[in-house]
Amino acid sequence: MRFKMKSIKGLLFGMLLALLFPLALSAQRAYVANRGSNDISVIDTSTNTVVATVPVGSFPNGVAINPSGTRAYVANAVSSSVSVIDTSTNTVVATVAVAGGSVGVAITPDGAHAYVTSTDSNNVSVIDTSTNTVVATVAGAFGTSGVAITPDGGHVYVTDFFSNSVSVIDTSTNMVVTTVPVGSSPSDVAISPDGTHAYVTNEFSNSVSVIDTSTNTVVATVPVGSSGSNLGSLAITPDGTHAYVTNFFVNSVSVIDTSTNTVVTTVPVASSPSGVAITPDGAHAYVTNELSNSVSVIDTSTNTVVTTVPVGSFPFGLAITPFDTPQRATQAIINSVNALYSQGVLNSGQYNSLVKTLQQAIKLMNAGKNVGAIQNLNLFVSEVNDLLNSGVLIPSQANPLISAANAVIARLS
Repeated sequence: MRFKMKSIKGLLFGMLLALLFPLALSAQRAYVANRGSNDISVIDTSTNTVVATVPVGSFPNGVAINPSGTRAYVANAVSSSVSVIDTSTNTVVATVAVAGGSVGVAITPDGAHAYVTSTDSNNVSVIDTSTNTVVATVAGAFGTSGVAITPDGGHVYVTDFFSNSVSVIDTSTNMVVTTVPVGSSPSDVAISPDGTHAYVTNEFSNSVSVIDTSTNTVVATVPVGSSGSNLGSLAITPDGTHAYVTNFFVNSVSVIDTSTNTVVTTVPVASSPSGVAITPDGAHAYVTNELSNSVSVIDTSTNTVVTTVPVGSFPFGLAITPFDTPQRATQAIINSVNALYSQGVLNSGQYNSLVKTLQQAIKLMNAGKNVGAIQNLNLFVSEVNDLLNSGVLIPSQANPLISAANAVIARLS
């Protein structure tokens, strides 16, 4: 009864917050790289229609969006460059020359650097996003392709396609600190929201390797698809409970339950699914279908395709903008705190203190007082760290809250 009453109280409190602090909301945008037409299709996720088409370099592959949602970075393989798109105008504002065969791109949580993999040159270019210049080049193994960064920004995980391994880069030194053997032809990698595991698609062994990031060892191998599925990309839901994996040759997406590391369902999509990205609220997965020139939109609550969006030629990589306003992002943090209270992790005093701090930050944002809002968000981070140090929260509960708050601070700064 105690748990039930807390759940009801938490739900009512969350609803009250939504009424007290209404937010001006706008939809996320999905940026889709079309390799055949050398452009980016911009999808409004509220209507699932293409609202802009942005010409970029030759054979665009990977796409990443900075934490503030103001810039999209596109790796162009044939032109060996990265196009930087201003998402407010959907125009290219900079083009950065990188090593040959640029494939993947990922942005650090603070938005300060972009890491770009180059399959032809077997290295990783590090771009300073304030100047859009390459400030370091990290030698990788054979066939660097997929790339992901831990939530704390400390390490970069890079798949080495032809070496059947994953290289781990320390971002403080931009040096490879270890190499992890995985399956055959690893093509993509994603990090769990709590930073504890890296999930790697092995294209030709039809499996996903699960790496414990604390030891950099493979702790599980998940069979995915069927013989000849040719695994492509993967993405993890914001709550960390599921991973979505594309199966290129069998026209489907496998859904992995990360608590058991087993495939729990398979979703049919259109022809040759390649890239996948999940909306910040976790409600939908967007999947590029390379030979259908379309994007399938999957409702993650039912794991069914609810619509298909026509895009450019041979769509491949994609990324979705974060929550559109700092207020909305802060409300999402409140929802996470509410969930911890409902689960009995936080007592009422801890819960009310955290929510009051975030509530005040939203009020200050609405009043245009960003400095005060940042002070409240920093106070929230300090409170969460205190709860972590005292053992009330564990890292997998605290770190996503801290990362989310820091992302809002970065947008307001």
